[in-house]
Amino acid sequence: MPGPLDMDEEKLALLPKRKQDAALKALRDLEHARKANPLLFYQPHSKQRIFHGFNSKNKIFIGGNQSGKTTCGSIDCIIQA
Repeated sequence: MPGPLDMDEEKLALLPKRKQDAALKALRDLEHARKANPLLFYQPHSKQRIFHGFNSKNKIFIGGNQSGKTTCGSIDCIIQA
């Protein structure tokens, strides 16, 4: 699955040079923003959104291997801070 900063180089090549330069600059700016603040690109899946929606002092996220528990919990701590 392509990431948010992936591009189709064939389609980019079809653009006029000025628009190619503008598109590449926009991608560089987005990449800089992502590196400066990775939370800008956090996209919780449906179960993570439910978890973030609870306003309880104590919460538990139970899930299988690689289900996003650590990411969700870490982000939730930042949101609550």
